[in-house]
Amino acid sequence: MDLLLLTSHPDPGSVLPSLALLAHNVRDAPADVSALLTTESAHAVLVDARTDLAAAIDRSLSERPDDTAARIVLLSDGVSNRGDALAAAARATAQIKKREAELAASAPEFVKNAKSANVRST
Repeated sequence: MDLLLLTSHPDPGSVLPSLALLAHNVRDAPADVSALLTTESAHAVLVDARTDLAAAIDRSLSERPDDTAARIVLLSDGVSNRGDALAAAARATAQIKKREAELAASAPEFVKNAKSANVRST
């Protein structure tokens, strides 16, 4: 799995030291939306948001492709000294639910049926 860490910290390895324990490939790039355009794609993007959780949540949603559902994994020490993280989380939840409903409504009929079918293997 290829992970991309967006951070402005001069020592990217100190942002989340436990990443070094994973067998995944971890690359770092500047914490700027342009980094997503100029770097290779990744399976997951991690955003360094240690001081502004609200901005990280908002940014995570704004940088995802419009044709995909979103999941935001936020790792934090719980200390946020800027923005309103709870309000941002509420906005994100509403946007994600709306997008998932849109994607579900536009899914082909066989996909809709597969989700509601009770399938058992023997």
